[in-house]
Amino acid sequence: MNKKRSRFIALFTALTLVASLYHVQPVRAAETVITEAAEVTAARTAKTLEATAKAAEIQKYGNVVLSLTCDEIKAAGYVYGDTVKVKFLGQTLKLPFVSNYSDVDSGKPAILARSGDPYVLLAINMGDFATKYGIAVKTVFEDNTFKWDYAEGITGPVSFTISLKKAGGYYEEFVLHQLSYSNERTDYPKLDDEEYANFRPIKTTGIGEGILYRTSSPINPKNNRNTYADAALKKAGVTVIVNLADDEETARGYAGFDSSYYSTTTFTTLNMPVSFSSDEFKDKLAKGLKFMAKNPGIYAIHCTEGKDRAGFVSAILECLMGASYDEVIEDYMTTFYNYYGVKKGDKRYDAIVSSNIAKSLKKAFTFDKKDKDLDLKSANLASRAKKYLKSIGLTNSEIKALKKNLSQSADIGTVDTKATILSSWNDDAPAKKELVSYMESITNKASRDYIPVERRIAVFDLDGTLYCETDPNYFDHLLLEYRVLKDEDYKDKASEFEKKVANDVVVMNETGVQAQNMEVNHGTAVASSFKGFTPDEFYDYIAEFKKTPMVSYNGMTLGEAFYVPMLQIVEYLEANGFTVYVVSGTDRFIVRGLLKDSKLDIPFNHIIGSDETLVAPDQGDTDGLEYVYDDNDKLVFGGDFIVKNLKMNKVTVIAQEIGVQPVLSFGNSTGDSSMAEYVTTNNQYKSLAFMLCCDDTVRENGNEAKAEKMRTLCGEYNWVPVSMKNDWKTIYGEGVTRK
Repeated sequence: MNKKRSRFIALFTALTLVASLYHVQPVRAAETVITEAAEVTAARTAKTLEATAKAAEIQKYGNVVLSLTCDEIKAAGYVYGDTVKVKFLGQTLKLPFVSNYSDVDSGKPAILARSGDPYVLLAINMGDFATKYGIAVKTVFEDNTFKWDYAEGITGPVSFTISLKKAGGYYEEFVLHQLSYSNERTDYPKLDDEEYANFRPIKTTGIGEGILYRTSSPINPKNNRNTYADAALKKAGVTVIVNLADDEETARGYAGFDSSYYSTTTFTTLNMPVSFSSDEFKDKLAKGLKFMAKNPGIYAIHCTEGKDRAGFVSAILECLMGASYDEVIEDYMTTFYNYYGVKKGDKRYDAIVSSNIAKSLKKAFTFDKKDKDLDLKSANLASRAKKYLKSIGLTNSEIKALKKNLSQSADIGTVDTKATILSSWNDDAPAKKELVSYMESITNKASRDYIPVERRIAVFDLDGTLYCETDPNYFDHLLLEYRVLKDEDYKDKASEFEKKVANDVVVMNETGVQAQNMEVNHGTAVASSFKGFTPDEFYDYIAEFKKTPMVSYNGMTLGEAFYVPMLQIVEYLEANGFTVYVVSGTDRFIVRGLLKDSKLDIPFNHIIGSDETLVAPDQGDTDGLEYVYDDNDKLVFGGDFIVKNLKMNKVTVIAQEIGVQPVLSFGNSTGDSSMAEYVTTNNQYKSLAFMLCCDDTVRENGNEAKAEKMRTLCGEYNWVPVSMKNDWKTIYGEGVTRK
């Protein structure tokens, strides 16, 4: 730093900036000059100016415009990369001083002096500063116009006190966030026209070839990419467009709209905010996805740049359809190459990922405190995306229709059957090859084996098929043992019958020998021992029990003991248009509690199991044909066991509750044999039954003798055997080891 500049800055030590809301000017792309690190981080202070102004305007997305000019704050000694203390309305914020929204992570506030803008802004990247910090309240009218009013108890002008917190306190992060692009086509000689327009097909797992595109705006001329994007739409044959950025009046008002290819398509305009967590964003996203579900075609999604809103929405759809984390990131970051030239290996690449899409997805996919440390790389992204869509208002049928539309190929209507989802399976696993070959034939409309999406139904047993049953026993058996013998609130109240059955469970844990009539006795004891619980109270009880550490494994609780390769099978099927049901011998309410908020996201109405009675608390002995449920009632368990859902009973209940013959069956024991035969006998569609053989004695508590018996049965009945030992790369995933 030169001596003249040092003397100038020193004159303004320990002063304060006071600013207030002011009129906003049109936003232009920022041009940033990065100051040398030594100058930014040098010990220095900044001048104080005193200014007052009346409240004039808050920008559309909640950015607060100050009366302080960009030139004034820079002249006062503030440098991009500083951290600044801002006081207002009894609040004190520590904010980075930056040149653009993208200089901070998604959801983070900043104080901005944007090149080309006359006035300083207080804003949140992908957020709403005015609302979050209680400055003003936004009203959106039916015609999509809006106004801002001061929050209750506040009168203008609102004053802000600004002072330097730390010189260069944000400098390293600022450098990583520097992104600028040109709107001149000639500045991108290495890109073709579609890349310049940030136009491309989404090719991630599960999405049909040529069925979904993302792009910058094909109608907004602001960034000089619209004509290139519109030409790309026409070339791709896009028929359905979701416009995330504009309302309809704005969209139709752009110069050249009437003569564009865009104007000939079916499109919806959503005018979405950039705050992904806001109710407005979620409501409008739900509207857009419902539109896609109702309108099959070749889709394009766009905002203005095709970067932020389009990037997030594309990522959600990619996850829903079965993409891996790496696939999602690769597609997302293609935009940053098209605009900014950022490639993998560039020091900014990982910073962009972690501060933008990874953070946004983690926030979207966090549903409770247990998700605080969610690892997107290992998470079941398809199930979390589905749960997210349900949380914003989509129904199961709408999600199913959306997935069906996105899985269709633009040419012959086949789905993307890539088996990259099955990463935990060995490539040479016979069962994997059999399933992939099956999928390729039944999803190809040109194939004689083609199965329409509405008839792609798969049924799975639970214990020993999707979930561990050997450590040391079935989940529902361990639950009864705990309830009757260890639960301090109940063990002294347990009946002699319940204690006998629970002790039979203990013997079975130790010897592997099952007591006579155990299946029915166990169901009866479960029903009686939880009599009076509401279903929600029961789920809460199970949620606590699921936290119990596994006996034979490090790094895993009872609630986490799902077979990773089988979870991937469920993902793979759903990515190819299948509806999945769990058909278990376990009490259906126990299965629901086990699967609730787990790695296996199956809707409650797709869970079939053994049953017990449900009654109203005051119903007593009154028959259900006589008792009338009223607004003071609730459902509780009645204490009586109804049916054990095993063997032939599984066939009966599938026919009763699903109503059509499934085409795929997955089980592991003779208790599932009737289900397997029902699926594969006299089926009008090509069908298969898979049976797991627990033959791994190193990574699992396997039993080779039992596994050999199952392999023999598979040969006799033409079922497909699955070897845990030979077919799977892992059973429970990374971080889980045998004790």
